[in-house]
Amino acid sequence: MKTWHWFGVAVLFGLLAVAGCRNAAESSATKEYDVKATIVRVAADKTTVTLDHEDIKGFMKAMTMEFRVEDPKLLDGFAPGDQIEGRLKVTSDHPSGILTGLKKSSASAAKANEEAEITAARSKLSAADLALVQAQDICPISEKRLGSMGEPFKLMFKDRPVFLCCDGCEDEAREDPDKTLAKVEELKAKKKASPPK
Repeated sequence: MKTWHWFGVAVLFGLLAVAGCRNAAESSATKEYDVKATIVRVAADKTTVTLDHEDIKGFMKAMTMEFRVEDPKLLDGFAPGDQIEGRLKVTSDHPSGILTGLKKSSASAAKANEEAEITAARSKLSAADLALVQAQDICPISEKRLGSMGEPFKLMFKDRPVFLCCDGCEDEAREDPDKTLAKVEELKAKKKASPPK
């Protein structure tokens, strides 16, 4: 009877050991998740990045938090405001996740291309006109950014410069010069009040 008793105890401990190993293996299993976010801050040493992320399906709700990166080089070329897509690896060593891959989202890449085109178009202006265009920033007729349709088009109303996105907006601008000038002043005030990006 005692032999059976000890045999039963041994079997029980064996089953518990197997279960324990299985649980340990499961807890150390690596899981990976897709991440979509906007960069809030990049650490000076590029070991961490703070993201304002969307829901990470199956892992966490949308929030702003800091993540470690697998390699500081992953953050080369990234800055606050960039919209990114990435890969988050979660392990027992990194239960809150570690970023293993990052790329700019298509929306962010498109915005960067647009900014490059605007900068190139505005670079054709004289220094004085460039300063005026940057202060106005938006066409008073189309409400598109100056430079988004090529070199900004300049008009003078009552000895005051007005910049349009293209010559196609000229007729409408000339229909009511006072209204156009008022809109330009409104755009300048709005630009001045908005924080730099």
